[in-house]
Amino acid sequence: MAKILIVCENDSDTERLSSVFRKAGWASESARSITAGCGLAQSGRFQVVFSAPLLDDGSWKRLIDIAKQQDSSFALILLARTFNLKEWAEALEAGAFEVLDVLCDLPKAAEAASRALGTTSLKLVRLSQKPVV
Repeated sequence: MAKILIVCENDSDTERLSSVFRKAGWASESARSITAGCGLAQSGRFQVVFSAPLLDDGSWKRLIDIAKQQDSSFALILLARTFNLKEWAEALEAGAFEVLDVLCDLPKAAEAASRALGTTSLKLVRLSQKPVV
């Protein structure tokens, strides 16, 4: 079963996402800060992390750093309210899997998570097949 982490200070957005994932048959947990989210993401229990781009204690870039340290064991999907195109492109270039508009894309979150799970699974298979030198 897919395990999803939601890193968001907005309780309404978190509950809406949790509901979408429950309907899709997936379990989710939430964190209200980047620091707490990073701690949970490092546990290796999550395949997809949804995060607001900027919280009071930091930005999505800390989660990208963790994903890179763990050889992308989870995909990061950002939940934007006011991302401009330059920031959107920067996030994708830095390694975010996707950016969803919180105001209209939350119902599509399960679909985005499904695509991310497929990509993450393929990366993990490729990593496990690398020859040891």
